[in-house]
Amino acid sequence: MNLRNQIKVICIDLDNTLLKDKTNAVSSANSTAIIAAKKLGIKIVVVTGRAFKTAISPSRQIKADYLISSNGAKTYDFAKEAYIYQKFLNLSALTLSLETVRALPNVFGFFYSSLASQKTSKIYTLGESNNPAVSRIIGLFEIINLNEVKTPPPFACFHMLFFGNAQDLLTIQNVLAKTSLNIIFDPESNSLDIYPPQINKAFAVAEIAKMLSVNVETELMAFGDNTNDLSLFRTTNYGVAVDNAISELKKCAFFIAESEADNGVAKAIHRFILDPN
Repeated sequence: MNLRNQIKVICIDLDNTLLKDKTNAVSSANSTAIIAAKKLGIKIVVVTGRAFKTAISPSRQIKADYLISSNGAKTYDFAKEAYIYQKFLNLSALTLSLETVRALPNVFGFFYSSLASQKTSKIYTLGESNNPAVSRIIGLFEIINLNEVKTPPPFACFHMLFFGNAQDLLTIQNVLAKTSLNIIFDPESNSLDIYPPQINKAFAVAEIAKMLSVNVETELMAFGDNTNDLSLFRTTNYGVAVDNAISELKKCAFFIAESEADNGVAKAIHRFILDPN
């Protein structure tokens, strides 16, 4: 199928889609194919659950036009060198989350906050943890400990991330169920991501598509591997799941590409855009 003259935007997830094992290095095959597509006039959008600070390096390697981070909570325009969209949790939801986590001593929480500048990212933390994933995140940001800070919280927050046992995370999920927050549980890492209402990858991409006068259903190709990619795959005809993707995403996919380890993104771009049959 030849989609060279049809696709106007390519959206690409990072971890386990473009990147292997949470690294930051994009393979030569993937970066070359993506940049070649960009030279055809196709806009490149990175759409990731990562925070901005950890997503910026691979995004620059592929010369992305936009970076949607934190699963849609923030959108950065590389040409303008500025965020063009941010959405924060309301104070009542944030306060309820803090109160709930304080009552669960085995849960560790990250509360992401930033102003409209890539230089001001901070993470507020609550609790203590020896989890290696927690240690990796702490090493990347300016950390402010909330253990001694009373509610109401003194900051604006766009993303909460909790680590703990499944039962405690279920407790948090049940407490927050009465809110309209977007809650994503990852059983593999025993973590819980929480975002503002109506925030997901599809919503953020739709805002960019509207700005570019692009039809998401027929003029956009999306690459992904996991649960947080489902919203986007359900809105476009051209969702490409890598071979290591979850089965639910594969069921929504237009095409199953090779795995991230085998440069599935590059091979699919060649198949449908650069060297179509």
